[in-house]
Amino acid sequence: LWVCNFGRIDGENVFVYDEETFEHVGTVEFDGNAVETAFSPDGRFAYISNFRRGRVEVVDTETFEVVREIAVGANPKTMVATTDGTRLYVALYMQRQVVAIDTTSWEITQRLHTGQQPRGMVLAEGLLFVASFRSDFVQVFDAEGVEQR
Repeated sequence: LWVCNFGRIDGENVFVYDEETFEHVGTVEFDGNAVETAFSPDGRFAYISNFRRGRVEVVDTETFEVVREIAVGANPKTMVATTDGTRLYVALYMQRQVVAIDTTSWEITQRLHTGQQPRGMVLAEGLLFVASFRSDFVQVFDAEGVEQR
């Protein structure tokens, strides 16, 4: 069980607990603050959005160490990984965008334009559904980033 401590800046960003005993088993620390967590399908990595520094922290789930930082833009929030683990989508809360990261090169490959304050995302049947906090619609994008109507 991974718990982001949004209010703890520059340390003790994420507490990790055993899901059966609730024993504290690890802590993830980095500069900035943690807001959301997603996982690679194989469970090897935790992806943590660093709201203050505009980055995604890639964390080894065995050691709880940050192994990579990816600059994505202001205020990253919700994330979702594809089932094959090759792509990570990151909602940029204040930029009206979702970025797609190729998880083999760790490069941004797409910038999808969204409604105001994109927040909720889900992948289903090869499509990315994006709900924005201050817009009254859900957008649907295909794997190439083309909005479906």
